[in-house]
Amino acid sequence: MATHADNTDHLIQQALDEWRRWSCADAITERPVLGTVIGEGSANRIYSLRNQDRYVLRVRHATHDLSMNKPHQEIAIWQHAAQQGLAPKVVYDTGAGSVVVTERLTFGEVTTGAHTSLLNDIHKLCYRMPILSLNTVAVRYWSVIQHQGIAHLAIDPRADKIKWELDRLDSDVTCVCHNDLSTANIGQLNGVTMAIDWEYAALGNPHFDTAIASEGLEWHRRISFAENVLGQSFNSRTWLAACRAELLINHLWTLATHGTLSASLATALTKEQVEQAWSDDK
Repeated sequence: MATHADNTDHLIQQALDEWRRWSCADAITERPVLGTVIGEGSANRIYSLRNQDRYVLRVRHATHDLSMNKPHQEIAIWQHAAQQGLAPKVVYDTGAGSVVVTERLTFGEVTTGAHTSLLNDIHKLCYRMPILSLNTVAVRYWSVIQHQGIAHLAIDPRADKIKWELDRLDSDVTCVCHNDLSTANIGQLNGVTMAIDWEYAALGNPHFDTAIASEGLEWHRRISFAENVLGQSFNSRTWLAACRAELLINHLWTLATHGTLSASLATALTKEQVEQAWSDDK
């Protein structure tokens, strides 16, 4: 559901007008001026600030019911991560997460070492947050897909083999997981690697979180990545299940949120490709 444009514009202007309330106000001498769009995701749009290049303004331009966290919950998690040096500081928030001003990161190539270190540090966080049930999420996405009348495009997550594997992942050791730590959500500030977009953060399975983070890597590099992140807790059987679950959740999420599997939208696989992954034993 799209956020009303007039209301969004009002909240942006409110955020800029209230610049003296920003936690960094002592370093600002004039009202910030909205710049250009420098980034956009499925739910958020990022603006530069023309006269305050140390900060960016983040606007939630769309909302849906499939996020793990509501906007205010995401910002609370984000702020906790920032206190531990794992996310840019939030210097202003409307109170509902609709418009947020944060420190500005620099984005570019992310080394494997920095990526694994950041994910490992996130897994060590201590914070009360929702628990991610892969089974519940999969069925929730499936229900939306059925309601849209496109169930023929999706694999049914209620199949016995799938349900059993997701249950096993759900019953495994949990920790704080980002659940969307692709390199696109990683930047740097003063030489420190940090994460943005904590919308799907939850207590969950670290193998699954690692599978999500490494989905773009070649298989042998992906295994090495997982071993470095998970250390002695790495389990090859759990890892294979997590990789299959990552394909499934990505497939279902894309259909549920976009109603299509267009290649321009995501790297999600087709129904047939996901079915093949679940029938293969690597």
